[in-house]
Amino acid sequence: MTIRIFFIASAVFIFLSGVVSVLLPQMMFDAWGTPSNEAGLIITQLSGALEIGLGVILWLSRKEGASTIRRAIVLGGFITYSLFFIIMMINTSTELSAMAWGNIAVYLLLKPMGLNDDEAIADVVASGHYLVDLGQRLGLPIRICLEPTFVPEGTALHTALSEGRYTPPSLWAVVRATLALAELLPVDVGLSSEGLPTEAMPTACHRCSGMLRAALVRFNATQDKEGLVRLSCSCQAHEEQSR
Repeated sequence: MTIRIFFIASAVFIFLSGVVSVLLPQMMFDAWGTPSNEAGLIITQLSGALEIGLGVILWLSRKEGASTIRRAIVLGGFITYSLFFIIMMINTSTELSAMAWGNIAVYLLLKPMGLNDDEAIADVVASGHYLVDLGQRLGLPIRICLEPTFVPEGTALHTALSEGRYTPPSLWAVVRATLALAELLPVDVGLSSEGLPTEAMPTACHRCSGMLRAALVRFNATQDKEGLVRLSCSCQAHEEQSR
């Protein structure tokens, strides 16, 4: 899922939730099965007004390029959702808490600066093992969204690329990481540049780059690892020798 789609989906959901809270606050109490009072209804309406404002901000920011403001909005949204789920866990029944947490997606970045491909794979796999343990302790399903690093123009990463201090992970590294994580949890692989002007993305040789991307798209749709296991190219052997 791209950042733009995230902004659109969040904007629509939050805006509609806010409208319901403002116009029909009693419905919110009925949905939770809790008694209402005058103060609670007013607070619900005020919260709804904030949601409407936040929804409008997200909607107007959906086409904004990479910027400090957009990063701040994403961080604020992450904090808001995190606090929402914490409050849900503390204040609701076990069944309702499981419903609120029922579709957790955790984004893992493949190859931040400072790691080579092998270290980056080990890093996300270690995170995958942690998430398996976390899901078992909470009794909740978790899926991984693997995000191979790409290099947008005008960023610190772009500067590092220009100076020879960074290269994105190879597509073969993406395949290896996907196969390792798929042994642990469901995985979706991000293959988009999020609509940003991009200097470099994960790639392989000219013969197999398209094949690898197509195989990863099929994996996202089916979660069938066999299609990735059967992939082969002469550049794969060369990459293994250089590791």
